[in-house]
Amino acid sequence: MRRISCPDPDKVNIVNSQTNDLSRGVTLALVSFSLFATKDAVVRFLGGQVPPFMLGFLGCLLCLVLAPLVRGRGERLIHIIRPRRPKLWILRGVIQTVGIIAGIIAFTELPMVEAFSLVFLMPVMISLMSIVFLNEKVTRSTWLTIFVCFVGTLIVLRPGMRELTIGHLAAFVLTICSSSVFVILRHIKHDEHTISHFGAATLLPMVFCGIMIIPDFRLPDLSLWLPIAVYGVFIALGNLTIMFASRYAPANLLGPMQYSQVVWAVGYGVFLFHDPIDAPTVFGLVLIIVAGVWKYTPLAGMLRTSRTPA
Repeated sequence: MRRISCPDPDKVNIVNSQTNDLSRGVTLALVSFSLFATKDAVVRFLGGQVPPFMLGFLGCLLCLVLAPLVRGRGERLIHIIRPRRPKLWILRGVIQTVGIIAGIIAFTELPMVEAFSLVFLMPVMISLMSIVFLNEKVTRSTWLTIFVCFVGTLIVLRPGMRELTIGHLAAFVLTICSSSVFVILRHIKHDEHTISHFGAATLLPMVFCGIMIIPDFRLPDLSLWLPIAVYGVFIALGNLTIMFASRYAPANLLGPMQYSQVVWAVGYGVFLFHDPIDAPTVFGLVLIIVAGVWKYTPLAGMLRTSRTPA
């Protein structure tokens, strides 16, 4: 009789452990993006009652409580203001500040679905910037993603059929800033302290926003402090959970999870703010999401063709 071999228990345990880690990472990513979407809903709820620079300052101030938790091995708290690449550190801080303010304006002025339709162009912007600044190779998959995302955005916004406002401009600026930060991180990620990255993302924007609120400084009304606290705490918790998620799962699994925010955007927009959502908007969002998720699928690699220098 043929003997039936039993699987190696050690290998089974390793596979189960890896599967559990991936599941844990994806779950944490979903939680993180739900926190970020809720934070944006709080901005919409505040409706401009708190000036953008004041809200940005308080949000970053609350985020600083995470500083001891994000230190890398062998790093000290002083490295939060002692980067190895000070010029890029300051540049990232300036871009991050502009992005924070642009995000507050965008989610104050726009329905959440419209704001997210522009924010979801971030993978496209990252691809274009990586081609220009990091000399990455152009692929058919990249151009296909860019084209489909562009078409989806045009369907959602329908320029010429509806008025484009300062909110749309702010959402586009937010997308450019977020993409620029991502490209900078890819350029210096191995040359900089983890806590220095955190300082550029929170400490510098807090300082810059703090300077801007000095001329007309006035504390928000007492009734607004609860949503302000929720805004700041959810930023902090979102950053913390995505940081832990990256320890359990690779970027190609975590990346598509950002599109879960559209569920929250539609939910908050329809049920809390009564934003109108029509069929073309839904179709345009589906195109943007499919194109964005496509980047992370194995099928995208099948269309890969490199452009090599002559």
